[in-house]
Amino acid sequence: MKFSEKLAETVKGGWEQAVAQPFVQEMAAGTLAPARFRYYMLQDYYYLQEYIKILAVIRSHANTEEVLAFVDGTTGVVQEELQHVHIPNMKELGITAEQIETTGLSEAGKNYLAYLHQTADGPALYGLTALLQCSWLYAHIARVWTDKSADTIATSPYRSWFEAYTSEGYVAGNDAWIDLVDRLAEGANDPEREKLCEIFKTCAGHENNFWEAAYNMG
Repeated sequence: MKFSEKLAETVKGGWEQAVAQPFVQEMAAGTLAPARFRYYMLQDYYYLQEYIKILAVIRSHANTEEVLAFVDGTTGVVQEELQHVHIPNMKELGITAEQIETTGLSEAGKNYLAYLHQTADGPALYGLTALLQCSWLYAHIARVWTDKSADTIATSPYRSWFEAYTSEGYVAGNDAWIDLVDRLAEGANDPEREKLCEIFKTCAGHENNFWEAAYNMG
């Protein structure tokens, strides 16, 4: 069994919960209230800003050229997405500069990011495993719902969300991340592997809290 398969098994229940989140179900059905999606986009904006900082922390702990190159490439992708996709989408949704300035992170978002920062300030593999959970979960959610409700998603105002996370480029990037973690974990002993599974599972729990906060708008 690949180590990534063990990670996926560790979070099976948490990922099932994520797939069943009302926020995700209503996005797929096209019935999610626009205000909820705007709030989610704001929360994701704050998250992505911190995500870039977390990648920088991981980079500071990297000890191979492979990890450095991967982190640098991922950072570039996230910066590109934030500036050229996420921010323009926020403007199209009518999110104002004042709302960006005053809304702030939900408590769930603060707790999640605090855990990611704490985890990243350790071996690079810890941080990479923590952030992989988020990347992989989004791909998983989008694929499950696209396979199950393709016709409904085709007419949903949130169709682009599902298209983004099932796109060839996103899936390829996520697969490369999985492969990297598998390679790095080959040299880990059993206690380290258990720690990595714990990190992955904890991040899945935070992710569910993040979705719930978005649905309840804080």
